[in-house]
Amino acid sequence: MTARRTAGRRRLTAVGVLGLALTLALTTATVVGQRAATGVAVRLPTIACPTSFGIDGMGPPRPIVPTTTMVVVPRSTAGALALYVQSAGHARPGLRVLGPRGWLCSGIVYADGGANLRIFPATERRAGEGYAALKLGVTLGTDEACQGCIEFAACPYFRAACNLDPVGPPTGLIPGESTYVLTRTAVAFEIPPSPSRGPYPDNGVVLFARWTTIIQGHRRPTDGDYSAACILPPRAHAECTAILNAVVARYDRF
Repeated sequence: MTARRTAGRRRLTAVGVLGLALTLALTTATVVGQRAATGVAVRLPTIACPTSFGIDGMGPPRPIVPTTTMVVVPRSTAGALALYVQSAGHARPGLRVLGPRGWLCSGIVYADGGANLRIFPATERRAGEGYAALKLGVTLGTDEACQGCIEFAACPYFRAACNLDPVGPPTGLIPGESTYVLTRTAVAFEIPPSPSRGPYPDNGVVLFARWTTIIQGHRRPTDGDYSAACILPPRAHAECTAILNAVVARYDRF
């Protein structure tokens, strides 16, 4: 996520958005919407990411994963990507996201059930493992009971997500940010480079939905979100598209 949303959330950093320069944003969003028609099933290396937990005993420090996993991606990007997986917390499966092959990764599961997975090169290791804002990397995050976190992630893109937190609504879109609606529960966005954010565009998707659950006989609204970011050089446009396609295909199932 961007620094602006990170500050509001106070704990979930670098869960960003899908970017390519403004001229590529609509192209990327369109491709994300066409994910099922453009991929082939290939085996990708699967990386077990070290994971920390907000409560001791929530899960193992590393997930048990196979050496390879069958994943649907464009054939042209298969050789550049790997699948990164973090440990699960409670009974929920661990997050998994595609990223550049050979990079490092770090996961965290918070006490409230939220989670964050970050993929980054060795040059970003201090920021990646310290959960500071990344200037190069891939991230995926979700929130559970933290209503304020969901609001800061989703409110700029979904009206229904606003005012979940009694402290007050978050700020809107970042200046220069562009958005594209993919589905009723998925929005793609792109933030251009800047001196403070780094030399590469911040590309990503935000997923949000609200449904009704019955708790002790009472109907109560339940909110859920996922945020993914791909911050790579423009030459890696195809890889970013494949990464974000996979996020939407796996997690846009509210």
